[in-house]
Amino acid sequence: KQWYQRRVRAGLVRDSAKLHFSNKLSLFSSFKRILQDDDLLLRTKCTKLVCDILPKLGSDLDTCMSFVMPNIMSNMAAGNLVLKRESIKLVRCFSGITSSTNQLVRCIIWEGIDNKDATIAKEVILNLTKLIPNILQ
Repeated sequence: KQWYQRRVRAGLVRDSAKLHFSNKLSLFSSFKRILQDDDLLLRTKCTKLVCDILPKLGSDLDTCMSFVMPNIMSNMAAGNLVLKRESIKLVRCFSGITSSTNQLVRCIIWEGIDNKDATIAKEVILNLTKLIPNILQ
């Protein structure tokens, strides 16, 4: 688990606007698995890491985020306040830089509001104004 975190941090170049990984989709596929892990601290750290690298994804941003958004939605109802707060922060950050607002709204509706798990749906509805403030204005 720590290997993923070290690998990602090693791939970040703070001076650059780009993330230096040859296969970002594979990286986000790994993030997807981590965001489903039983370890809530690991999920929280991964969520923070994804939030940190969002601005560096460039044209791959929306595609990469499509891998993890369902997990981010479900993590809002994980029962851990820090994970919930970081998940909301991540969606809020993503909503400010996405080139596909419609895709984000569809994800929030399908994976959040219309979720089979009533707890997830409730958390997404209660936090909707926090998730996409710049879209609602």
